[in-house]
Amino acid sequence: MPIICILLTVALHRKWQILQLDVSNAFLHGDLSEDIYMRQPIGFVDPKAPKSLGNISLFLGIQVVSQPTRLFLTQQHYAEQIIQESGLADCNPSPTPFPPKANRPSSPSEPFSEPTLYRRLAWSLQYLSITRPDIAFATNQICQHMHQPTVQDFQSLKRLLRYIKGTISFSLPLTTGELTLQTYTDVDWASDSSDRKSISGFYTFLGPNLVSWSVKKQVTVAKSSTEAEYRSLSAAT
Repeated sequence: MPIICILLTVALHRKWQILQLDVSNAFLHGDLSEDIYMRQPIGFVDPKAPKSLGNISLFLGIQVVSQPTRLFLTQQHYAEQIIQESGLADCNPSPTPFPPKANRPSSPSEPFSEPTLYRRLAWSLQYLSITRPDIAFATNQICQHMHQPTVQDFQSLKRLLRYIKGTISFSLPLTTGELTLQTYTDVDWASDSSDRKSISGFYTFLGPNLVSWSVKKQVTVAKSSTEAEYRSLSAAT
């Protein structure tokens, strides 16, 4: 996704026309007895391929809303599918994706009765977060418990889905501007009370546009906040 955002940002800056093509492809596995050509022989060229779909509008499940000096990348239709699948179409929206401080309860919660549903929704949220940096942290927290989700974990997942319902029209804007690359990093030292690991994150902007972001738990325990900061900086570069 960062490469796509960078390409679209450069295209806007240079005022290029952005077209969409339908290319037929095939993934070949196993042994083949047929002749395979790396280049099309003379007489086999199809003038109708690749098929032009006009200006960019939908790719990889991402809808592109075009304006003269900006683009909006949205997955609203995909978010609506997730809400329907979870059975929360009539729920009340949540103002935030996660509680301000979401520590796990001291007493273990009961195992969730439908772990397959939990994992399916968690994977769907991961794909939704490629245009929704506002849910990146909450989605990361949800995905940490996919191996053995509890009832409390599912309640956290439902809160995130309720937040998405209330912000279903949110999109990722790309606009024209100076192509200056800037990255911001931050870390929450020893924030996870269960293992004392830190959570680090970064945001990278190309001009005014957010093109890359990440939030994840660090692999090892940092002995100091300075060590955690350096690890966060290393992950951003």
